[in-house]
Amino acid sequence: MNKHVLILFILTVYTVLYSSITEAELNTGRVPNSDLDDLISQSDQIKTSDSAQFKQNLVLLEDYLDSASPQQQEFINYLQAYEHVLDGDFENAQVDLENLFLNAATLHSKIRIKATLANIQAISR
Repeated sequence: MNKHVLILFILTVYTVLYSSITEAELNTGRVPNSDLDDLISQSDQIKTSDSAQFKQNLVLLEDYLDSASPQQQEFINYLQAYEHVLDGDFENAQVDLENLFLNAATLHSKIRIKATLANIQAISR
């Protein structure tokens, strides 16, 4: 199967899974910080379509890491691991994501991490 077709398929499956999770589930337990939430959300939305802006956002997010809520920290750590995927560094991405999975606080996080790990397996074969 063509690698690009496989990547498109996996991203489509992920999008369907992700869209089924409500905003309330995403915000459960978060310390209110709408600016940081907005930056996290924007970064997540553009991570594959505008990798240059995504990487700039990630630098900003790393500055907020210490003051972020645990859920925000988890999401920022996920985005940091995803940067390895964009760079083609699948080995480090896999290690980081597996560690994140072990400590993931929500089902949403676990699904997202496992979907990304599955994508890495498919891409790197």
